[in-house]
Amino acid sequence: MNKANTNTKKKILGIGAGICALSLAAVSSFALFTDTASTKGATTAGKLAVGITADKMTDAGDFSEQLLNTDFAEEVSNLNPADVRTIEYTISSKQSKSLRASDCLTVTVTPDAKMMADQNKTVDDLFAEFTDKAAIHLVTGAKDDTKQVVTASDGTTTDVTFEDSGLTLKDAYVTEGKDAIVLVYQGDEVNLDGVGDNAEKIPGNNGKTTSARKYTLYFDETAGNQWQGAQVSIGSTVSAVQYANTAAGDAVLNVDATSHTVANDAGAHKIVIAQEGVKTDATGKVVG
Repeated sequence: MNKANTNTKKKILGIGAGICALSLAAVSSFALFTDTASTKGATTAGKLAVGITADKMTDAGDFSEQLLNTDFAEEVSNLNPADVRTIEYTISSKQSKSLRASDCLTVTVTPDAKMMADQNKTVDDLFAEFTDKAAIHLVTGAKDDTKQVVTASDGTTTDVTFEDSGLTLKDAYVTEGKDAIVLVYQGDEVNLDGVGDNAEKIPGNNGKTTSARKYTLYFDETAGNQWQGAQVSIGSTVSAVQYANTAAGDAVLNVDATSHTVANDAGAHKIVIAQEGVKTDATGKVVG
């Protein structure tokens, strides 16, 4: 089922999501429009609004069905080493004003304390094991790139493509409590035309009003038993700002790798879908 969530004035939605979650923000700075409008004389101040649609999303806004393991007789939520899961959502322009939009994704991996103790490992040890900073991570790459990940013990690989946006790892760190690894990624900023009456059309944008985001969660095939039972949660914030009188990058949230914060400098209105996590077990394959 498809379900669209559209930014409206000061509306807050809290919705549970199994393994991944999404929050949508329409962002403004100084006098830039978000989703408000005003009229003066014969001139109309256009509206700006962004929406998000995800495949297999329930009426309650839960689209974790995208990440279920379908390799068994019954679907399960377990992840195994060498598994890949696809996260897909579409960012849409919903009002007359053209806009710039971007997304920032956060993956939090919390290893199982007992399993790590059995393996004589700490979270700091796990953080140092992989170039991607965690065995469970999003695959990064530039727009139009194709990356390959190993998805079977015989070395079989699967292509990961970046069709409408690249993805860059901007920050990675172990939490202060030394119990989790946090990975912060940014998707590319995109320009979207307005829709409907009096819509703003950006020159050379070819009528683009949507951006299909497709990201891949990967469980590294070399992961050891210390990763069994890890808790994984994924969240995304989609930010947007009017196209007129702004510059490239104005919709991109500021990720500070020193303070480990994501600053929404202009933040005004948000639709929030709660971020939760599910247990992921390295089952069905001997590892370590």
